[in-house]
Amino acid sequence: MRVNLSYQRLLSFAFLGALAMLGASIFLKGRLPERSDVLPEMLREPIQKETVEKPFSFSYKNETYNVRPKSSYELWGLVVSHNDINGLADIYHTASSVDTKDVCVIWGKNFDREYGRVKFWNGCWTCNWEYPDGVSVFADKISNNHLITADDAVRGAIGGIRVGDQIHLKGWLVDYEIPSQPGRSRFTSLTREDTGDGACEVVFVKEIEILKPGTPRWYTLYILSLRLLILIPLLKIALALILS
Repeated sequence: MRVNLSYQRLLSFAFLGALAMLGASIFLKGRLPERSDVLPEMLREPIQKETVEKPFSFSYKNETYNVRPKSSYELWGLVVSHNDINGLADIYHTASSVDTKDVCVIWGKNFDREYGRVKFWNGCWTCNWEYPDGVSVFADKISNNHLITADDAVRGAIGGIRVGDQIHLKGWLVDYEIPSQPGRSRFTSLTREDTGDGACEVVFVKEIEILKPGTPRWYTLYILSLRLLILIPLLKIALALILS
């Protein structure tokens, strides 16, 4: 019985430790980097050029998508927000959506401002922000990007993007439609100076890389602490049954 109580007490301490680790990781994961940690590439403007790429089609999840390239596109940016297909704020995207992840990034002169004090968040189709008095942003150096691809490896890389990552991507700005669903089309913006629901870039991604991850250790600790908070109570129950 005394051994049982000792192990139970040890597991209780472990549970409290995991709970503390969860609280810290929730607060610290996804924090934007200090200005000194921002790569020089993040100061670059997007490169957009005319393209001769012809319309094409691809399939995903038993659905066909017809794509019309509008411009070639290359972007460097710090990820400040992205949608969450499991959250209540995004009821339109699911794991089967071709553009599962929408990524909001900043670049250029926004790093001359107090970007760390700006609150960014994604809606279903938009990137939003607000800032306290004395702080502002360059709205033409922020973009919300609906990312699609026909490449499974690229899709996996897109899925791994997190807030705080510094990324680089290449592809095309595109319009696309779903032939089996008349009226279901998405149209890309071709300028960074527009606003509203139609102001997002729809990017068919050919290449993407995370040049510098944001807070990988805190994301790892977040996942680990969640698992421990599930595992430890199960261990306590199993221990009680075994040593009873």
